[in-house]
Amino acid sequence: MPDSLHLLIGFDDEEDSSILLIRRDGGWPRPLTPCPGRDFSYQASPDGSHVAYLHQSLDDLARADVMIINR
Repeated sequence: MPDSLHLLIGFDDEEDSSILLIRRDGGWPRPLTPCPGRDFSYQASPDGSHVAYLHQSLDDLARADVMIINR
């Protein structure tokens, strides 16, 4: 992340994936992506206030939507 205090981490299991935010000095990761499905190719905005990523819904894995969330 641009603030040098946080890291974006991708978590993936067999059915789902999500993006987590964690402080560099430790602590519990906070999920950023609330929807079930596959979330990937994430990138923080230059000021770190937003995260853009691709999301595939579990019922339509042939399609990927661009999502933008507030950090």
